[in-house]
Amino acid sequence: MTTIAPRSSSLSLLLMGATACAIETAEAQGVALAGANATNAAGDDVQPKPAIAGHYRYVGGAAQRDALDAAIEVVVADMNFIARPIARKRLRESNQPSAALELQVTDDEITVRRPGRPTVSAPRDGSTTTWKDPGGDEFQVQHRLVGDHEIRQHFVGEQSVSDNAFVLNADGEQLTVTTTIAADRLPKTLEFTMSYRRGATARD
Repeated sequence: MTTIAPRSSSLSLLLMGATACAIETAEAQGVALAGANATNAAGDDVQPKPAIAGHYRYVGGAAQRDALDAAIEVVVADMNFIARPIARKRLRESNQPSAALELQVTDDEITVRRPGRPTVSAPRDGSTTTWKDPGGDEFQVQHRLVGDHEIRQHFVGEQSVSDNAFVLNADGEQLTVTTTIAADRLPKTLEFTMSYRRGATARD
């Protein structure tokens, strides 16, 4: 004798099957959504590379070197005849434009590289780090990213304070570096500007 299941039992089985499918679909969608959110979160942790990062070549020519010499003469003019040539020589030697420079920006730090000169790195968040120059003098250094087109570099030594402002123009090709130096032994503040253009690395 054949037994026929009541309609209610068949309907229940169909509903259970439909519910199970709905649950599986919802779970799959939830997993996909969670994966997408995780990917977005991971992407949010990576800070975008600013436009100013890259390699640059010096394009200021003799005119900007001559302007540096003129600015140095103004600074040392009031110094005595013994100190004047010493200060002039040191300022000239340490502030000549490099043939090229590189501005590297990672999630954690900003690095300034120039061929033939020591590399300087400091935290991207603007916090201070200790750095020593080749002569052994110690400085407190800060690097700060201003928007997408500017990096500020700040040095504080035992007897001097200096700043470099790296500013990229609107077209993203021309870089202007303005340097300001104040020292206990200098009667005036030295300020000058050098120009660079985006391009492949160059060597001295």
